[in-house]
Amino acid sequence: MRRINNYILVCIFCILLISCKEDKSTLLLPQDIDYKYSMTYHKDTIIIEKNMGESKDAYPFYLYFSNGEYYDDEGILYLSTKKDTVFERKDKELHDTYIIEIKKDRTEKVFHTTIYRVIPGGNHKVMTYYYDTKYHIVKIEENGGFFFQVDTNE
Repeated sequence: MRRINNYILVCIFCILLISCKEDKSTLLLPQDIDYKYSMTYHKDTIIIEKNMGESKDAYPFYLYFSNGEYYDDEGILYLSTKKDTVFERKDKELHDTYIIEIKKDRTEKVFHTTIYRVIPGGNHKVMTYYYDTKYHIVKIEENGGFFFQVDTNE
């Protein structure tokens, strides 16, 4: 019995000694996300929906093909394989200002559209859509850190 008590004391001492290190590190794991995005491709329309379990998005995002590029229902350019561009968009309902940046990754031949919300002190990345030359969305990055695999319904 005495031998077990000594063993326990030695273990406690070792644990205390190990935990007294000056350098400490913390591993941050991503939070569980209980939704995903799906795209439905029609002849001249892409519908982007956020799916939460079995329920579909109440406000899907529609993009319409015109002159070789995709625009929203207000005529704002969102997806382009023609040129790199940056422009400002004002949201009349929310009274927010956004910057939309469309660029091509020259090495990967992947295009991306990034949407930033303009706020005092800098811009906040809201969403990035990655797509190929045929405008198939291959990845979505939300809030600058959460990546989503895309379900494609063709």
